[in-house]
Amino acid sequence: MQIWIIRSIAFLSAFLLFQIELIVGKILIHQLGGSYLVWGACLVFFQMVLLAGYTYAHYVMQKFDFDHYRRFHLVFILLPLLFFPGRSLDLGMGSGNWPLVLEVFARLLISIGPVFFILSSLSIIWQSWLSRSNLPQRDTPYALFAVSNLGSFAGLLTYPFFIEMIFDISQQQTIWRIGYMVLVLLQILAFFLVPLREQASSKNVQSVITPFNKDFAVLPWFSYGAAGVMLYIAVTNLLTLDIAPIPLLWILPLSIYLLSFVLVFKRKLFCPRWVISRVDVLLGLGVLLYFALVYQIFPIIIEAGLLLGLLFLVCLYCQHEIYRSKPTDSNDLTFFYFVIALGGCAGGIVTAWILPLISSSLVEFIFGLFLIALTRSIGKRESILTLPNIVFPLILLNILMWAPRLALKLNYFHFAGLLVVIVVLFILMDRNRITTLAALGLIVVFLFRIEPQWLKLNYVYSHRNYYGLARILEQQNIRFLLHGTTIHGAQITTKRGSFLPLTYYTPNSPAAEILINDKNLKDVAIIGLGTGALSVYLEKNQRLDYYEIDPDIVEIAQQFFTYLSMAKAPVEFIVGDARQSLASLPNKKYDLIIIDAFSGDSIPTHLLTAEALELYRRHLTAQGMLLFHVTNRYIHVAHPLFKTAFSQGGLVGFKRTLDNVLKTFTSDWVLVTWSSERFQHTAQQFNWMVVNPKAYDHLRAWSDQYSNIIPFIKFPLLLKM
Repeated sequence: MQIWIIRSIAFLSAFLLFQIELIVGKILIHQLGGSYLVWGACLVFFQMVLLAGYTYAHYVMQKFDFDHYRRFHLVFILLPLLFFPGRSLDLGMGSGNWPLVLEVFARLLISIGPVFFILSSLSIIWQSWLSRSNLPQRDTPYALFAVSNLGSFAGLLTYPFFIEMIFDISQQQTIWRIGYMVLVLLQILAFFLVPLREQASSKNVQSVITPFNKDFAVLPWFSYGAAGVMLYIAVTNLLTLDIAPIPLLWILPLSIYLLSFVLVFKRKLFCPRWVISRVDVLLGLGVLLYFALVYQIFPIIIEAGLLLGLLFLVCLYCQHEIYRSKPTDSNDLTFFYFVIALGGCAGGIVTAWILPLISSSLVEFIFGLFLIALTRSIGKRESILTLPNIVFPLILLNILMWAPRLALKLNYFHFAGLLVVIVVLFILMDRNRITTLAALGLIVVFLFRIEPQWLKLNYVYSHRNYYGLARILEQQNIRFLLHGTTIHGAQITTKRGSFLPLTYYTPNSPAAEILINDKNLKDVAIIGLGTGALSVYLEKNQRLDYYEIDPDIVEIAQQFFTYLSMAKAPVEFIVGDARQSLASLPNKKYDLIIIDAFSGDSIPTHLLTAEALELYRRHLTAQGMLLFHVTNRYIHVAHPLFKTAFSQGGLVGFKRTLDNVLKTFTSDWVLVTWSSERFQHTAQQFNWMVVNPKAYDHLRAWSDQYSNIIPFIKFPLLLKM
């Protein structure tokens, strides 16, 4: 019974840890804007506090008599009752005076900082407790880490598929607070049922590990910990930016990363021998898979499956190497986890914060593979300046540089041939780990020259920041703006055709029809800039405000496209999240607000909630209208919008059009207004379909308290190229 209580504590504490991450992350995205920067700041905060929790656990386990600490621990776990969950969760409201990252850190620190810190330390504390107990399982305390990661895995997967689908944010908080009280009761019960061995209660300062102790593999703990985090974040970026911009895919790489810990740290370790013996081949396959993704050889679902499968195998290897070199003395257990957490925190900061600002490609994936090869080479007495170390890396570099040129279009047959060559080459290089390290290092250095050879399209400009990857493509005298893999507008580069908007904004598009023919529109707002194409439809007596969250998009639209310079109406740019910006301008009134932020990347659900519609309505004139551009390859954006608009008493119309220029772009638009006169006039004049509210009675309206995108994913389209 005692061991099951301890296992329940390890499982529940990790489960609650990941659940609160997702809950507060969703709240902050609604409050501070739907950008990746908000979630990225949350992730780094969680990693830093996790490191702080591991540091605390290491310090108290080494410096204090454990029997005395056990008594203090009962007080320690009750401290959060002075904050959250003892009080309701209050993240406050943004001041607008701080940088966004500092705003996120400050609000998280004050609200959930204490309870998150305590939860992050429990896994290690209870492993130490178990190792000092008189239970038969005391000799295998590391198995408790597998139970903890299983709890993390469960917390991660149950949130989008169960918790989020059924409960709103306030209900989720209530359930979480009950869960924490159960956790407290379990620990009080364990205090009385899990006594210490007499000799285990005394402290052992002599056993404290230092980084200079050569008997321990401190550097591999750090670097393998960093590599695992870098790779799961890199795979997340590849899935969401270069394959399919679906938020659900954010949790899959992290789930696999946690699963690798579960399988390796359990009582009977799982890691196939061929993974350990042929990891160099896996690194080579990772390189080839990266360029296959760049070239888009496979359908989306196959690309995702291959990428996640490779991540699983490589993470298994990393966790196996960490576990294999773990300290044998349980007194060193806390420092072991501290170093792993330190590496993970460093890997997360580099991948989430640094590389997006210094790289225009997803180099973190290749760099993560390189870090594994580097760690494998540490301490190996192998020759460096040998013929294989020079020749094999150069052969690999030339293969990757010239392979895309061997055929007009690479197919599965060509890819199979490349696969055989890469496997053979890395088997040969496996004889000397320095050779593999040199090969991967060469790819990292020359990635900026190799990747353009694999891109099927001629990108003339590429720019990456915290909001994603923006590229400019020129093809047959047409310049396209892409964000990730989604087209956000285009323009003819010749002087004669440059005045004509393309893609979703051609003259026959619903937005253009209204802007051209409705002479009563004086003030117009557009959320989402893109190329600025819609600005050419306004006249001198009108005003246009563009709300754009990414400041670099403003520069790109002005530098590479001429729509804004051709605009007759005065144009003002308001940079920042649209909801935050509109809330700070209470007196602004518009005749038309166009919300054009759903065609790609992660869907900003906070722009579709009942509170968002209420905010838009406050900024509309009596006859004002909302026009939503809801075209999206993978999400039925219109369906939850219909239900939410009806819940707010709105009148709703829908229209789908095919552009009359390129004949290839279909666009979907939703009209919402609270003026029956304006709605009837617009619907009749421009042939809008009137949406019947009864057809969507079965759906649940979205709010800042509830939104769930999974039921609206177009899963069959994931099977297509």
